[in-house]
Amino acid sequence: MLLELKPYEHYHASGPHASHRLPRGWSMPALGFLINIKSGQSPKNSIAPTSKTAKAVYPIVGANGPIGYSLQYNLQGSHILVGRVGSVGSIRRCRGKCWATDNVLIISLKSPRVIEKYLFYSLNALKLANLATQSSQPLITGSEIRAQRISLPPLPEQRAIVKFLDWAERRIRFIIAARKRRIQLLEEYRQALINDAVTGKFDVRTGKPYPSYEDSGVPWLGKVPEGWEIKPLKHWVRINQRNLSEETNPDFEFEYYDISSVGTGKLVEKPEVLTFKNAPSRARRLLRPGDTLFSTVRTYLKATFTYWKSQNPGMPAVASTGFAVLSPSPESWPGFVSFLTQTEAFANYVAALSVGIAYPAISETTFGAIKVPVPPLPEQRAIAEYLDRETAKIDAAIEKTKESIALWEELRETLISDVVTGKLDVREAAKKLPEAEPELEAKLEALEAALREDSEAAEPAESEDQPEEAPA
Repeated sequence: MLLELKPYEHYHASGPHASHRLPRGWSMPALGFLINIKSGQSPKNSIAPTSKTAKAVYPIVGANGPIGYSLQYNLQGSHILVGRVGSVGSIRRCRGKCWATDNVLIISLKSPRVIEKYLFYSLNALKLANLATQSSQPLITGSEIRAQRISLPPLPEQRAIVKFLDWAERRIRFIIAARKRRIQLLEEYRQALINDAVTGKFDVRTGKPYPSYEDSGVPWLGKVPEGWEIKPLKHWVRINQRNLSEETNPDFEFEYYDISSVGTGKLVEKPEVLTFKNAPSRARRLLRPGDTLFSTVRTYLKATFTYWKSQNPGMPAVASTGFAVLSPSPESWPGFVSFLTQTEAFANYVAALSVGIAYPAISETTFGAIKVPVPPLPEQRAIAEYLDRETAKIDAAIEKTKESIALWEELRETLISDVVTGKLDVREAAKKLPEAEPELEAKLEALEAALREDSEAAEPAESEDQPEEAPA
């Protein structure tokens, strides 16, 4: 049906620029004539909701994540919420009772000339995030939104546009949600594969279980293949062997790996280039190729990465003291060390041993005493090489799926923009569409609910405003 869409037959010049063309019968008013805008606020004596109660009532979530929760603000009727600080430009419809903050602009209609759902789609097409002032804290004001103009068709045409875009959105959202679920399943499979290989659940050389097993005596491991050793971590790898001293040349330049730049087994953002005099005091762990970084701060326990070469050729690398740096010994294969630290079981065991309130962490002594499985060195290498190959395939599938999601999201944005600005005529197409699709809507709701549950189950990351000296 999308391929059948064509432009309108007749256009006329309109809007602030004579070159702007609209379909016949459309106008281009400023939003200020159509809407009321006020900031979110909380009445006196109201109580801040818990995460549980806020989600039960109405979570304010934009396209790029949560806009936030705050004190109760009872919104009667239907409104559109726009993130003005933080998730700037994120848009959400709110019907009934909502949680609103002073970081949210509350939009309601004051003109019968526009349908709220059409306004919602038009605001999406405007890309409000581009209106944010460029400062340390990007901000959108109500006056900036009021000054924007939207393409406004007659009411019957607005209804046709809303009907068509609702139909198209359901399908695109379903496709995107299904692909996101595929990514979750691939990530779960990746984690299970790594865990089973490094703990000896199967022999990577045969694809079958080992001939015999014995009790490891370690709670997080259970049974391991006969012939594997169980050693304290500090007797298998070298921990925090190289650190910069306070007498380091102030102009010493290096690339800096902090906890927020590291994900599970990979970098999530390129390291900064700093000099010693301008670096934070936690920038002390000097790295060499083959070193594995493992976060000892519980909030970031899934931050683990093996350093092989500089992202900036020829430049030394330094990591935060929030990491324990595991350097390979003659008895440890770097790749095996890397995959062992990526397992959920290892991270959970470290978390159980962490202490502290603001930044729960594990001490170097306790960390070094953790007992780990140690296969013979050739077997460590075989496991690492097997996992390198298999996880590369999984990672490639994940990246391909992410690219597909990005294309569908781009199609959604383009379609909404082209329809609400009159580039495409959907009136005939809308006549052929059903009024409701309860079966598809139920499937979509269930799929998106499952995605939310998995997302909420993951521990949220916090900023790296740590104590100057981390425990490990």
